[in-house]
Amino acid sequence: MKIQCLPRGWFEQIKGTMLEEQVLSHNKVVSIQSRSGFDSKPPFSEEGLKSPNLLCLTFDDVTYYSTLNVAVLVGTQEYDETVARFEPAMAQKILNHVGHGSWPVLIHCTEGISRSGAVGKVLDHYWNFVWDRKPKDHEYFIRVNPKISPNPVVERIFTEYIETGYLDEV
Repeated sequence: MKIQCLPRGWFEQIKGTMLEEQVLSHNKVVSIQSRSGFDSKPPFSEEGLKSPNLLCLTFDDVTYYSTLNVAVLVGTQEYDETVARFEPAMAQKILNHVGHGSWPVLIHCTEGISRSGAVGKVLDHYWNFVWDRKPKDHEYFIRVNPKISPNPVVERIFTEYIETGYLDEV
């Protein structure tokens, strides 16, 4: 499976163009948004959002979950804010979306480094090493994603989900 992690800005640039239509018709796309902020809405046109090849998920880029709430310091004021967590059900949605790995997969988050990097790394490991054994697709993943720094929480939850065998039929 060919997998590429991209920044949100790449999709914002092609929003509403013929290229958006082509990308969504030739790839499985996993779009990762944050719970709040400028990146809380998917960067796709109304028509693009209807594509069956697009999966939109919302989870924040945090590196540990001690509780569901975190304190956020804004100026000198501290606010409690609910964190949108990566959940095992999201892992299953991703696996169902990419199917049997016959389509190229594009994954984006804000920068295309942490959350998308974790999802991409796990998909690369299982599809290109464990299940399908496609070393050329793994080499492609390494070559086109040199800057990823996978979010350890997302990577751990996704990997544990697969390794515990709680998979629905993909």
